[in-house]
Amino acid sequence: MSAMLITEMFRTIDSNDWESLKKFYSEGAIYERPGYNPFVGLDQVLYFYREKRLVAWGTHWIDHIIVDKRIGACWGRLIGQHKDGSSIAVEFADIYHFDDGKIAKRKSFFFSPLI
Repeated sequence: MSAMLITEMFRTIDSNDWESLKKFYSEGAIYERPGYNPFVGLDQVLYFYREKRLVAWGTHWIDHIIVDKRIGACWGRLIGQHKDGSSIAVEFADIYHFDDGKIAKRKSFFFSPLI
């Protein structure tokens, strides 16, 4: 597994190319992120991006990617705009589990004040 998979996934997300996003996730993929129930299965992951995601547009700036066989992590910043027109500037981190060259599980964390 290479860091290129993660880099290319974020390029695809930043271009809002949801059809091409399929190639990065396994059919049974699980995506967990704050504020949502887990998205289970490729169709649910794509549903999140097409329908639920609050980001109108944005660019992910990756600071570091670490991959060791079937697990990986990355962290960086997302700069962009919400669908309501407000600005986004948030740090994030992701943890990945890979299976057969695709993302089988992804868990996202955001560094923002909530409590």
